[in-house]
Amino acid sequence: MKFWRKYAERGTRFFRWLSTPDTILQMAQRSTSYYAPSAAVAALVEAIARDSKSILPVSIRLQGEYGLDNIAVSVPARIGKGGAEKIICVRMDSRELRKFMDAAEELRISLARANVMPLGPEGEQHA
Repeated sequence: MKFWRKYAERGTRFFRWLSTPDTILQMAQRSTSYYAPSAAVAALVEAIARDSKSILPVSIRLQGEYGLDNIAVSVPARIGKGGAEKIICVRMDSRELRKFMDAAEELRISLARANVMPLGPEGEQHA
């Protein structure tokens, strides 16, 4: 399989054919950090394409699950042709839930420090 890859060279742009295996090998020589994200994306694409209803970890905005609203965190969800079709709430004891809530609060604080506006119920940004 081949794909187009754009390069910039001395201010001019040109295109060059690269084969997929060559690109993967080139990336692997620089770092192995491509494997896990690639495998995760492949699993998501397969679950959607096959409507497999697989349970996979995804970062998704919570809307009341775990008592949290308008914050995206990684949780298990059922993945099918509609994407993330249902968030799966995992049972946690009080200690685990408190740590989860503390982590979500730390994320909110980090987002506030980075001046990232929170999302409203419909995904719009609030000032």
